[in-house]
Amino acid sequence: MRSKVVLCIVAVLLAATNLVAQQTTGTLTGFVTSEGAALPGVTVTLSSPALQGVKTAVTNENGAFNFPALPPGSYTITYELAGLATVQRVVQVNLAQTSRADVAMSVAALAEAITVTAAAPTVIETSAVSHNMDAKTLDNLPVNRTITSAALLAPGVSSEGPNDQLIISGAPSYENLYLVNGAVVNDTIRGQPHSVYIEDAIAETTVLTGNISAEYGRFVGGVVNTITKSGGNQFSGSLRDSFTNDDWTKKTPFPGEADHLDEINEVYEGTLGGFVLRDRLWFFGAGRMAETSGSRNTRDTNIPFTTTQEEDRIEAKLTAQLAADHSIIGSYLDRERFQGNNSFGSITDLRSLDDRDLPESLISASYSGIFADNLLVEFLWSEREFAFVGSGANTTDLIEGTILRSFSGFRRAWSPTFCGICADKTRDNEYMQLKGTYFLSTSDYGTHNLIAGYEDFAELREENNEQGGSGWRLWGNFRHPNGGPDTFIHVDPDQSFLQVWPVLNRSLRSDTTVKSFFINDRWDLSDRWSFNIGARYDANDTVDQAGKKTSDDSSFSPRLSTTWDLGGDGRHRVILGYGEYVAEIDNGQNDSTSSAGSPAAFQWFYRGPEINGPDVPDDQLLTTDVVLAMVFDWFFNESCGGVAQNDYDAMLQNCQHPRSFRVPGVSSQLDGELRSPTAKEWSIGYGARVGSLGFVRVDYINREFEDFYTASTNLSTGKVSDALGNEFDIELIGNRDSGLERTYDAVMLQAGYRLLRRINVGGNYTWSELRGNADSESSNSATDAIAAIDHFPEYLDRSWNNPVRPMESDVEHRASIWVTYDLPTPIGNFNLSLLERYHSGYPYFAAGTIDLRGIENPGYIDPPTSGTYFFEGGREYRTDDVTRTDIAVNYGLPIGRFEIFLQGDVLNVFDEDAINDPDGLRTTVFTSRNSACRQADGSRCARFNPMTEKPVEGVHYVKHPNFGLADDDSAYQLPLTYRFSVGFRF
Repeated sequence: MRSKVVLCIVAVLLAATNLVAQQTTGTLTGFVTSEGAALPGVTVTLSSPALQGVKTAVTNENGAFNFPALPPGSYTITYELAGLATVQRVVQVNLAQTSRADVAMSVAALAEAITVTAAAPTVIETSAVSHNMDAKTLDNLPVNRTITSAALLAPGVSSEGPNDQLIISGAPSYENLYLVNGAVVNDTIRGQPHSVYIEDAIAETTVLTGNISAEYGRFVGGVVNTITKSGGNQFSGSLRDSFTNDDWTKKTPFPGEADHLDEINEVYEGTLGGFVLRDRLWFFGAGRMAETSGSRNTRDTNIPFTTTQEEDRIEAKLTAQLAADHSIIGSYLDRERFQGNNSFGSITDLRSLDDRDLPESLISASYSGIFADNLLVEFLWSEREFAFVGSGANTTDLIEGTILRSFSGFRRAWSPTFCGICADKTRDNEYMQLKGTYFLSTSDYGTHNLIAGYEDFAELREENNEQGGSGWRLWGNFRHPNGGPDTFIHVDPDQSFLQVWPVLNRSLRSDTTVKSFFINDRWDLSDRWSFNIGARYDANDTVDQAGKKTSDDSSFSPRLSTTWDLGGDGRHRVILGYGEYVAEIDNGQNDSTSSAGSPAAFQWFYRGPEINGPDVPDDQLLTTDVVLAMVFDWFFNESCGGVAQNDYDAMLQNCQHPRSFRVPGVSSQLDGELRSPTAKEWSIGYGARVGSLGFVRVDYINREFEDFYTASTNLSTGKVSDALGNEFDIELIGNRDSGLERTYDAVMLQAGYRLLRRINVGGNYTWSELRGNADSESSNSATDAIAAIDHFPEYLDRSWNNPVRPMESDVEHRASIWVTYDLPTPIGNFNLSLLERYHSGYPYFAAGTIDLRGIENPGYIDPPTSGTYFFEGGREYRTDDVTRTDIAVNYGLPIGRFEIFLQGDVLNVFDEDAINDPDGLRTTVFTSRNSACRQADGSRCARFNPMTEKPVEGVHYVKHPNFGLADDDSAYQLPLTYRFSVGFRF
């Protein structure tokens, strides 16, 4: 139904003619003066290879002109008025930003003079804390030519999130907004950008990290906006072959790292753009084909295995000018991926691998049209489709499809996670934006760029979240005889348990729709004062996969800033800003209480005979299939009295030794309705031009995050019964702030300078501090509801269960500096570049899982039996400080319009081997729950009551002997690596 409505709107707009959006264009504005007075009647003409035809405007009575909806690129501006010397200026218009081109004209001499001047860098002209990276710069540097790589060169951006996901301005990694050609490319669950693009087709990327306009919403972190190339009045294209080899990367110092696979991987990319009708209809196409492989090894057992990926991407794009100032752009991208030997979590054997397909497509269309010279109307529509096909186990057999889990390091073995033969999982989105921009110039109150718009965005998820082939998991302690490749499980009746995750009701598809209105005024009051005054209204209309309403919440978020130009000449500016950012409803939490799609979680303690205990010799250990048969025979026949394997109601009623039960839609319920997480930001900045070819800008940003997703169970939340009379404690999912905090403070410095027209220097530095206890994401489960302050208060205390501390993604210092040097020679053109990076260490903590069974139950049906304990409070350990030097050599040999090019990158030139990732460290803390926890006399560690006792190291807990040391090669930064590419372009 939504698609039909969108198509009707598109048809109406096309009939009236129009297409594009600030999300895919930029704006150019300015004033023309003569002897200090405003100069009306000046003809201002724009020309650019990025533009179809030329654009012309005439300055008004205030000497002002404005060109909205310009494709990003380099523009030549010509200013003409009879009797005055014609002036030309070259200005760069960047994506999603406003560039200025103020000029002063003088009386013409006998021969008219043409003056070419340089404009101020956009980064100091805009009130937003922003960073722009064009394709040429990104191509010259020794980095991957991806959205993520471009974003990581911006201040306030780091990769400290789970699985190296991007953190922007202190927000959780799933709370950023990623756009490609105006379309949203965030993953529906983890929020990460999908690579639905070809690297050689990227035109430029703009990153917004603070003081962000009201035109952007549904985030509390930052915005990463990318646009791909378009055709032109000249045919252009490229063909590239990129070479990598796992064996061209040195090994890390980790002794168990697998030998690298000596096999060349090639990635082919091709682009072609041009015109069908000059200045009327342009086309652009691109393709990418890759077959890559890499070597990995399992955790603890260090078994080498090879991962493979076969991937094809295509892009088709049309740009049409329907009439003067009316244009339309359509873009289609498709991505097909096959992944071999895929894994999830920390695995110890090869049985945990699976093969899967990941098809994806993205279609977008946009229109822009200018009416009455000062009214711009824009429309944008997009749709993204993505699916998991065959991801997980290929059997539902009780023995073959059951996963083994280890208490130490949460390792996995025996069967792949998820179910690959149950049903495909789809994660799609749909987006529509309609907005208008009105340029108003007044004699007394300056000029206004007034923007008002409406957005309709929906994420659609149909995902029966089967957690494994059989749905069952057995928890115990893994044994690897003699440190070898075999995994056996020790089933301990003191701590082992069985866990099953049945999806009791099938998905009806969830829909997290956000309808938004926004208004923004870019107000230039004078040559010294300008303001950005805006606000958004975002209304959630969400249903979970059972079709149940989860949120009807709405939020108002102001965005305000003022810029003071100290001299009125654009050389020194001070910016002060306040903004509030509102996220969309997270899909993980939206479905957390759904009776459909989400798995229930039932757990029972194992109380049968000990199997594969520490006293059993290695050569007498029972294999996993035998162990599972024994455990399930005990469970179904002895503990449950002969219930059937899939009769969960009978299990809940009859099975002995319950550990915990959670039934979505029954025991987990919404506490009212979900609200959108928010962030409040204060910022102050200073920007300055350095000579005529450089700039510097520094900003201080403070953010306070609020409305965290929380889970709460206590004696007042109540109890509930299912249809068969099974009783459960109620878990309330909602938004709370009490006892939780997440605060981000940062100083962001960025600078650039062009020396001798051939040397470019750029870089940034960020000092930041991220503190709190509201950590709502993890490597395995993406987004999590945080335990509220009153969650089982008789068992859990905030001071030791979740103290205020440096957050896991807190890094105090991060810096990047790059230098590029153009060197033309008689035998071709060289570009040499150097990129130096530094960041201080990541935090990790001495935290372990403790036994809570000794605490007296005040009346819960299903009290917690374990909990996390921070044994040293908020004291953090840190990984190494990391430095890395990368270099690139680019060579181009022109042959007429063609150029043959070669590029070689050397990453981590000095092979620095710092430990970089705490997820790859051994941070295990043993407690009485672990048989490996032993006191000095050899006896098992003692239990303790955390509500009344303070644990003693060596008595109640013991750190792993390798605590803080690398657990596998992923703990280290990338070692010395070589890679090459070759191709031609025209």
